[in-house]
Amino acid sequence: MWEEGRARDIAKAYQQFLIVKREMKDWENELLPCDKVATMMESHELNQDFDYQSDMKILCGHDFGGTQLLACGKDDDFDREKATFDAVKKRFGSEFNEELWNTVRICIFGVDRRIKWDPASEDLDNSAFFVDHQKSDPLESAFEAYALSGDPVEPTTDFQFLLSRTKEVIDPNDTAAGLRLTSLDDIFALYTSETLIDVKVKKKDSSRSRLFYAADQKKPFSKVLKDLVKDDEGDETDYVFLFKGKRLYGFETPMSLQMKHFDTIDAIPSQDYKYQRCICCNKSDLHDVEG
Repeated sequence: MWEEGRARDIAKAYQQFLIVKREMKDWENELLPCDKVATMMESHELNQDFDYQSDMKILCGHDFGGTQLLACGKDDDFDREKATFDAVKKRFGSEFNEELWNTVRICIFGVDRRIKWDPASEDLDNSAFFVDHQKSDPLESAFEAYALSGDPVEPTTDFQFLLSRTKEVIDPNDTAAGLRLTSLDDIFALYTSETLIDVKVKKKDSSRSRLFYAADQKKPFSKVLKDLVKDDEGDETDYVFLFKGKRLYGFETPMSLQMKHFDTIDAIPSQDYKYQRCICCNKSDLHDVEG
C-alpha cells in the first residue's frame, strides 16, 4: 500500500493521534484523523491478526465496547479534522508531520457516455481516479493528473469538474481547504459540452436504483434513453422518462430543456405511467404524472 518510509511516517502519526485521543478523553469519537491515518486505522480494525478493541483499550485506556471509532460522514467532518490537526500539532510540535496531515485523497469519477456511476454499486474502480493532494494547493494539478491518466490524453480544458456536495463547478484555482474537501467528497469529471443528469429508475419489479449520466447538451435524448435501460433486458419503450413531470420523447436536448447539472430524470415502467390529458387535445396544458 505504501513504501516503507511512508508507512513508518503514517504509523507514527497514528500513534500520535491515539495519544491525543487518550489525553483528551475523546470517548465520543469527536476527533477525526487525516486521511492516511484513517486508512491505517481501518486496516488495523480489519486485520484479523489483531484484536482491535483490545488494542484500543490498551492504547487509549478506554473500553469502547465495539463502538466505531471513525465516526465520519458527517457535515462537520472538515471542522473535526481541522480541530484534530491543531490538537496533534500543539501536542507534538516539531515531531508533527504537517505534510502528511495536510494531504487529502481526492476521488474523481470519470462520468461519460460510456460509464454510468451508480452510488449503490460497490464496484467503482473502473471509473474512479484517486490522487493525493495538499489541501492548500490549487486543485488544477489534481485535474491535470486526471486528464493525463486518460487514453488518449486530453487537455484539462476539455473537462469540467463538479463537486457533488455543492452541485457546483469547481474553479481549478480553488483549493481543497477553501472548498472544505475531505476524502469522502465526490468529484465528477465530464466534458464541458455535457450536463450531468441524476437518473432515478423504478424497475419493473418495483425496486429502485439511481445513477448519474453525462449527456451532450446539444444532442437528442434518444440515445441516452436507450443507454439508461440497456442493463434491464428491455428497450426504451419499456419505460417512460419524465423531467419535471413532463414526458420525454427522445427528440429533446438538455439545452432545449434548459437542464442544469444534477437535474433529475425519473424512469418508470410504461405500465405504471398515466397522463391526465391527451397530448392531441391540449398540448399547451399537458401535465404528465406517474401513476
